[in-house]
Amino acid sequence: YRLNKPKPSVKLLGNNERLLSLMHIPKTGLTTFHDSMLALEDLKIRYSLRTHQQERCLRNLMEHPGHEYMGTFFRNPLKQIYSQYLECKYDAWGKWVTNSTGFPRVEEDEANGYMPGFEAWLRHFVSQIDQPVQFDKPLDNFNCYHPFNLQTRYLYCDINASSWSPKDPDSNDVFAHYFFPDSQLRRYNHRSIQQIISGFWFIGLLEFYDLSACMYRYQITGKVPPDCDCSKQNDPEVISQNSKSGIERHSVPPHSISVLNQTIIELMKKLSRDDAVTYAYARLEFFARIQVIQDTTGVRLWCSSDEMK
Repeated sequence: YRLNKPKPSVKLLGNNERLLSLMHIPKTGLTTFHDSMLALEDLKIRYSLRTHQQERCLRNLMEHPGHEYMGTFFRNPLKQIYSQYLECKYDAWGKWVTNSTGFPRVEEDEANGYMPGFEAWLRHFVSQIDQPVQFDKPLDNFNCYHPFNLQTRYLYCDINASSWSPKDPDSNDVFAHYFFPDSQLRRYNHRSIQQIISGFWFIGLLEFYDLSACMYRYQITGKVPPDCDCSKQNDPEVISQNSKSGIERHSVPPHSISVLNQTIIELMKKLSRDDAVTYAYARLEFFARIQVIQDTTGVRLWCSSDEMK
């Protein structure tokens, strides 16, 4: 993938009175990031919506104040899918919403990759996309997350164009957890993905959390924080401010996709083909912006000897 556009611009906030909005794609680390950045005293941030409300579709968030300064996080799609399943399985909310559904609750071993329930969960969703669907109804997701290209769906879904008519207004906040074929991904095409991603005021990547935090802090203050300067990496007086405070683990045990079998990996890939493209473009845009900041300020943020890509 290549960025078919000029060098990206990195827009500064410029005024602490301006409202920010963060689109919260589930399981991308944005809640932890949001809370960690709020804890920094030098950042005077005003958000237009509460965190749980920011779990709405991009199109619907654009109707609220703060949309001119919209940010979001993306994540490796395979890791994000695994994380969705584990929250539905272990978290108190996940147990509550999946109660009395067919969610597969069987004995598993995350440490060794023995995950028959996860495989059954994946096959449930793969079987849905392999057959014709009724377009005006959501596909069964055990009342939790529907993993089919979830990150990409957040960029296109539109509750106003859907048959969704919840009695509880707060249900609007979880609309995109469900897959509504009539209003999600219908407008999707690879050409528009790049334009949407480049339109965000800020984008972060969970796999590069510290670097994302450095870019965010720069865009708010207009200055590269000392703890983001590679030349001060070994300075004992410079303490990192990017640490993740209060990580929300949802009672999930340690886990890694590296121990999962190939059958499970292929099922996850089948459910995230569009997300793989979205994530590839997000990475390109992200590192292009890091390069712009380095060129503009003369400060090196990418401290690895590896090439940025």
